[in-house]
Amino acid sequence: MAQRRTGLDDLLRNALDEPIPGGARFAYIFGSGLLFIFISQVITGVFLALYYVPSADHAHTTVAYITKAVTAGAFLRGLHVYGAQRDGRRLVPASVATFIYGSYKGRRELLWLSGCALFGMVLAMAFTGCLLPWDQRAYFATAVGDERRQRSSLDWGEH
Repeated sequence: MAQRRTGLDDLLRNALDEPIPGGARFAYIFGSGLLFIFISQVITGVFLALYYVPSADHAHTTVAYITKAVTAGAFLRGLHVYGAQRDGRRLVPASVATFIYGSYKGRRELLWLSGCALFGMVLAMAFTGCLLPWDQRAYFATAVGDERRQRSSLDWGEH
């Protein structure tokens, strides 16, 4: 009933409902899988953020506290860590399938733009997520990321 009043059904049908040329293929699931993992990352990240303290003094300690003392904390952190690894691994096949099958052509521009936004968010989450435990891996990832930023044309800071 509310969908008729808001017109959401018509909007979604006009934006997303288009026949797939050549029929459905296995390669079309990569983008959906990437979106599912991204949403699970956001949900588990919100729950982990309830206990996480983002400071150099307490970051590693709070990650250990989440893993050892919080009820189902190790499970939740495990979902988050393995989801992050899968997110990065699903990014390349989804991008390749987009270009091979021409998913950006025709009336699918909105879907392609949302995929580009998802691509950027996954890359940003991958970089910032490895920094949060503030262990030795995070320290060196920060050093490598900062060095790449300084060498790129996107260097906005002072040298």
